Amino acid sequence: GVVLPLGIIMALPLVPGPGLVLILVGLSLIDFPGKRNVEKRFIARPSVLRTLNDMRTRFGRAPLAID
Repeated sequence: GVVLPLGIIMALPLVPGPGLVLILVGLSLIDFPGKRNVEKRFIARPSVLRTLNDMRTRFGRAPLAID
């Protein structure tokens, strides 16, 4: 319950940090109808996709491919 609000605060202009990634993590931890579609929209954002792919590369995983 803390990760999602923290991500929203960090996504505000002039606040440093990976806000959109934290929002995605917070959304993945809770259940609600339409969750998969919301996650896909967030991951499709270029800044989020780039950050996720950088983290995946760091840990030896293949980059995500968006349909």
